[in-house]
Amino acid sequence: MKTIGLKIEKKKAEETRRKMEKYIRKDLSPKVEKGYVIFPLTERTEGYKIVEAEFRKREPQRERKLKILTKGILSGMDIIGDIAILELKDISAEKEKEIGMELLKAHPNIKAVYKKLGAMEGKFRVRKLGWLAGEKRTVTEYRESGARIMLDVAKVYFSPRLSAERNRIKELVKDGEVVLSLFAGVGPYPLVIAKERDVEIYAVELNPDAVEYLKKNIEINKLKGKIHPIKGDVREVVPKQLRRKGDRVIMSLPMKGSEFLEECVKGAKEGGIVHFYTLLSRGEKPDEIFKRIQKAAENTGRTAGILNWKKVRPYSPSKIQIVIDFRVT
Repeated sequence: MKTIGLKIEKKKAEETRRKMEKYIRKDLSPKVEKGYVIFPLTERTEGYKIVEAEFRKREPQRERKLKILTKGILSGMDIIGDIAILELKDISAEKEKEIGMELLKAHPNIKAVYKKLGAMEGKFRVRKLGWLAGEKRTVTEYRESGARIMLDVAKVYFSPRLSAERNRIKELVKDGEVVLSLFAGVGPYPLVIAKERDVEIYAVELNPDAVEYLKKNIEINKLKGKIHPIKGDVREVVPKQLRRKGDRVIMSLPMKGSEFLEECVKGAKEGGIVHFYTLLSRGEKPDEIFKRIQKAAENTGRTAGILNWKKVRPYSPSKIQIVIDFRVT
């Protein structure tokens, strides 16, 4: 968006900057243009040439230092509540600590910095972390779409990168629906949905730590009676307790999702919709996954009609996470 600016010859720029300092915006960087400097202004002033121009946001000094320090080293960063989790290339421990300290200085809202020590592992999809700087704790509170989400980043799986997808699903849900959230974790999908919709949600999760945080989150968000936490294996819980119960089924385990397709189908009511998350190699089309979905439905005596599919996020250098929405009849 264009902003008003004061246009002056380069040779007079420094003198003008000092004279007009109280009118120059500190959050935007001056613009250089063919022998002139354009200073972004807070208001119009008399006696100078005023123009409209687009300016870049000024990068604070600590941000610039952090960017220089991490160039070619930092592969990724997640900020969950007040904890930052970094993905760093192989560097010295001293360099890691320096990056952690600079991050704390540049972002006062971050209180603890950790690094990823490897890939997610085990049946609970938990990643080992190494402390770099700040407070030595892994419990935090993350907020999304009005929901407060307590969790321990060292004991449960959670991704802030799925917030847009959670919002998409929330917008699709209608009041009065029964929703099954399979592999619910600490409850991000159920919490975001139940905060704004009059629904009944059954949240199934096997990780005991995640279930405890799910229960806490239901309580602190005042959603008792709307979200029902169930500790157990999806393969056992759905056929026994949730068969044909869901107007909508959310299956949020992308790594091994295909192993639980039949449970998704079994949990859906007649005409129910399933949001199925899985991984796809870059450049491929999901035709084979469509076939697996239809085969899983046939195995349960039903049919599956593909509604649509979309990319959710990059997952690794070779794979992307996608979601396929399908209707069960």
